[in-house]
Amino acid sequence: MLGSPARETARAMWRSWLIHGLFFVSGASGLIYEVVWVREFGVLFGSTVYSAALVTALYMSGLGVGGYLAGRWADRRFRTAPTAPLRSYAHFEFAIAGWALLLIPALPWVAQWSAGVASYEPDASGWYVLASSGSLARYGAAALLLAPISLLLGGTLTLLIRFLVGQDVAGVGGHVGRLYAVNTAGAALGCLSTDTWLVPVLGLSWTQGVAVGGNLFAAFGALWLARSLAGTPLPRPATSLPGDPPRLGGLAGVVALSGFLAMAMQIVWFRHLISIYGASREVFSILLTAILCGIWVGSWLGGEAARRWRRPGAIYAICVAGFVATTLVALGWASVGSGSDFSAEVAGAKPSWWTVYGVMITDVGWSVVIPAAFSGAVFPVANALAQRDAGRVGAHAGLLYLCNTLGGVAGSLLAGFVLLPSWGVQGTTTVVVVTALAALVLLGATTRRSGGLGVVGAAGVGVGIALVAWSTLPADHLLLRSLPERLRQDAQQILAAREGVNETIAVTERDGYWLELVTNGYNMSATTVAAQRYMRAFSHLPALVGDVRTAMVMCFGVGNTTHALLLHEGVERVDVVDLSRDVLEHARYFAPVNGEPLADPRVRVHVNDARHHLRMAAPDTYDLVTGEPPPLRHAGIVNLYTHEFFILARRALREGGMLSYWLPIAQLDEAVAVAIAAAFVDVFPESVLVAGHGQHLLLLGRKDQPIVLDPERVATALAEQPRVREDLRAISLATPGELFGALLADGEGLRRATDGATPLRDDHPILEYGHREFGDGVARDPLFPVPEVAAWCPGCASLPERDQQEIRGHREILRRFFLRGAFLGNPRRFGNDPLTPDALRALTQSFYLQNLLARAPAAQRRARTELRHGRADAARADLEGLLVSQPGRHLARVDLAASWLALGEPEKARRELAWVLERVPDHTAALGLWHQAGFAPISAGASSILRP
Repeated sequence: MLGSPARETARAMWRSWLIHGLFFVSGASGLIYEVVWVREFGVLFGSTVYSAALVTALYMSGLGVGGYLAGRWADRRFRTAPTAPLRSYAHFEFAIAGWALLLIPALPWVAQWSAGVASYEPDASGWYVLASSGSLARYGAAALLLAPISLLLGGTLTLLIRFLVGQDVAGVGGHVGRLYAVNTAGAALGCLSTDTWLVPVLGLSWTQGVAVGGNLFAAFGALWLARSLAGTPLPRPATSLPGDPPRLGGLAGVVALSGFLAMAMQIVWFRHLISIYGASREVFSILLTAILCGIWVGSWLGGEAARRWRRPGAIYAICVAGFVATTLVALGWASVGSGSDFSAEVAGAKPSWWTVYGVMITDVGWSVVIPAAFSGAVFPVANALAQRDAGRVGAHAGLLYLCNTLGGVAGSLLAGFVLLPSWGVQGTTTVVVVTALAALVLLGATTRRSGGLGVVGAAGVGVGIALVAWSTLPADHLLLRSLPERLRQDAQQILAAREGVNETIAVTERDGYWLELVTNGYNMSATTVAAQRYMRAFSHLPALVGDVRTAMVMCFGVGNTTHALLLHEGVERVDVVDLSRDVLEHARYFAPVNGEPLADPRVRVHVNDARHHLRMAAPDTYDLVTGEPPPLRHAGIVNLYTHEFFILARRALREGGMLSYWLPIAQLDEAVAVAIAAAFVDVFPESVLVAGHGQHLLLLGRKDQPIVLDPERVATALAEQPRVREDLRAISLATPGELFGALLADGEGLRRATDGATPLRDDHPILEYGHREFGDGVARDPLFPVPEVAAWCPGCASLPERDQQEIRGHREILRRFFLRGAFLGNPRRFGNDPLTPDALRALTQSFYLQNLLARAPAAQRRARTELRHGRADAARADLEGLLVSQPGRHLARVDLAASWLALGEPEKARRELAWVLERVPDHTAALGLWHQAGFAPISAGASSILRP
């Protein structure tokens, strides 16, 4: 049987383990809240980096202030009631749970209010940006919502430090290190589980409910322990330590500088690694989890080192120098895994979680964890330096925590808003190293009476040498290193590259004839034949269905959609809404294809989140809202595909207004695709699904009116607007088959396909977590029923028989293409069954169908793109070379005629078209170009759509 001292020791150890366990759960809850709140405030105030950073800053500031105030209060209570800090900790956890429960319904409630106080003001470039007054009001509301709970969360740390340290000042480093470590370990678990399990399975509200449960568990456990200790005398060792304490003010400055460099470097890591691995929600979670794991290990080791070696000043200096050295080596010289390989894994069919993220975890984890471990050791070691008086443990711990968090806030804001946009990753890292050097100088001045000055000096010299070595790197070393390997190949020329606030952006010229916009390693937009077709269809199809005078184009890209919209003479105003100034400022590189749409007097540019803009817009504002958001699994993009978003879009439309929207089916698993379609059809019962190009589909919905594509209306519009007619011909949407045959599903078909499905909603954003599963074979018939053309073109029955044959041929090919899964990128799935005469004729006369089935010659694809880019002579040369070996390619001759027209040689163009029409008198594309060029009529049977 254990004696009394042994029993007391065992009980003390058990109490310690229980407290640490409760704080582990509390840490998990705290990070669950932070991850969810940053996401929800992005939905409410706009998914901008500024919103996320400012909400995080408010949260961290509250933590620091709460820790400081609670620490001072706990010191006073501890003198008379040693268990009072533990009871207060329980009460804090109860209060956190209660306030978090209030926030669940409160955050959506303030959404409309936040839009009501927001407004635009023009900047120096004439673009509209959010007015500072509205932003201050919105962030003031965020502060009011977050201040109480962040103050309480910050106070929990210093309350437990005060209780656990008691009067054991000699062991303060170990106590703080262990406590900080278990809390950070819980935070790492909460961070990782939020986006890999809790939100995907439970949704946002129930995920917060799990966090509330964690707070309640910690509260009841702490309250029970405090009651069990009531009346129990606690050991009271010496009340102070011998020796001269460091100057507390100077040490507080050192800790603030350490918080600055740690958080600034964390922002740098996120910007650099996300530009390599993309901006999906899991990437954010894994990177933050790796940082938290490093802090967890570092705080534990730092506390133990301070407890055993009793030289906290020297340990602190070693931590700062180690942080700098490992950061620079990992960032500047170590091999980081291939972002291109990672992207390929994400895009693969049915990958396992580890298959997708194992590459990133193994290649990047160590480079983040080791520097984070050095930064994590700082707080417990600083407490070991500062704590000398047992009566002021809470106040000193709270002061250091406050300085560390305020330094972190400054580092986050300055790095994100000032340093990275101005100096990039490499320049910002230089500022971080200089800050570390300043921290060591201040540390030496502060601890010169405490010993360890030689180690501090040696650490300063080491950091100085590292700074000199870092400065020898080329100025664009990290920028170029963050770009995908494919962008550095010989066939690709980088025209521009920049590190912006939200992304690393590059404009490249591929194979010498087409342009590509790359953000964070992803091909965001391009000027290829396929991209031109579906992006311009966002504008052309709605404008041919109804009257479009005012429109909103969200996500500018390279300007394809905006330029197509401006070709329609009835368009009076276009509001371009894009979150990224960098994308908008790079629009000039695509002027050879799209002109300069942002310079058109009808265009107003709004630098804002599209969802926030729609919430700010007055009802019945637009005739058309159209958009192609970034890759769907990027963080925050789900907010542009939910039921709530589509309601906002409908509210902004006039009666008869339309929403045309991108549905990249290859990026989705089937359940998510159906959930998006269900949300769309629920808000827009009058809707259709249209073939854009291959895997790029278009959802088109209309407010309170049916979607009807009338042949007579189309014919009149094309006759009166030659620029529109020319643009449609260039993107293979000018013939009856290409235009009227593009329907994949009407409203009834979409309703059948989504019958019983749960629409995608804000609270359950499954879009961000589903891997592609359509690649398992054949697309499901209900989702792509490909109905009769009469579903959206009743007037097509009166078209000439030749046009109806072409439409039937197109639709037969589309049925086989989509129902057999060829649209997933494997044309062999199209099958080898013989085509009907109508389908065979459509295939031979449609470049779109040939390109869709990978049967268009590479030279012709290149020539079409060159012609679009104003390089008619290069297109002519490519086509003439192709026709030497394959003279019977009628479509190639039609394109050659288009090249001759662009070069100002109409007679040569007429000869090429006449050659085709002699052999195929009813060749639709040749007839269309013949009439478009204004040549003398040669056929009374020209298509009713193409007739001028």
